[in-house]
Amino acid sequence: MNIDKHNNLTEHICLALAHAGNVGIINAESVKAELAKTPGKFNITRLLTLISPAAEPFIEQMATQARDLTIQRFGRTVQLYAPLYVSNFCSNSCLYCGYNKTHDYPRTRLSIEQALADADVIASEGFRHILLVSGEDPKHITVDYLCDLARKLRDKFSSISVEIYPMTTPRKNKHPGTVDEGLHY
Repeated sequence: MNIDKHNNLTEHICLALAHAGNVGIINAESVKAELAKTPGKFNITRLLTLISPAAEPFIEQMATQARDLTIQRFGRTVQLYAPLYVSNFCSNSCLYCGYNKTHDYPRTRLSIEQALADADVIASEGFRHILLVSGEDPKHITVDYLCDLARKLRDKFSSISVEIYPMTTPRKNKHPGTVDEGLHY
C-alpha cells in the first residue's frame, strides 16, 4: 500500500471516529500528548493518533519509544527456536494452509519415539528452544501425547512451545496440566 493511500485511509478512520465522538481532532499537539504518556497499554485513541498523518513528523520519536519498550520487555537478546512437526494431518480446509485436509500429499504423525529422535537432532544443532507444530489433529496429537513428549524433552530444551489446535477450557482459557509439563502456547 502506498503512503498516500495509507494516509487517506487513516484520515478517513480518524475522521469517522472523531464524528462518532471517540477521538477529537488529531493534530501535532494531540500527538505530543500521546507520546508523553507511558507506552505499553493498548488504547484506540493512542493508536489512531499515532498512525494519523499528524504523527508523521514524530516517526523517529515513536521508533525510539518502540525500541525502548521492546528492550524493557524482552531485553537485548534474540532467541531462535526450531520447529518439530509432530503431525501434518488436519481436520480443516483453510485455503492459506499447507496442512489443508484437501491437499493430496503423504501425511504423517510422529510417535513419541520418532519425535524424540528428531528432537535429538535439533538439540545437537545447538537449538535450546523448540516449537511443537501440528495441524488440527486432536484425536491423535492429544494433550496426553504433548505432555508426555514435553516431559521427555524438558531436559534437552530451555523452552517448549506449541503451535497446534485451539486448547481452551471455559474457565481458565488453558488446558489443565500443559503449563505444568512445560508447554507454552
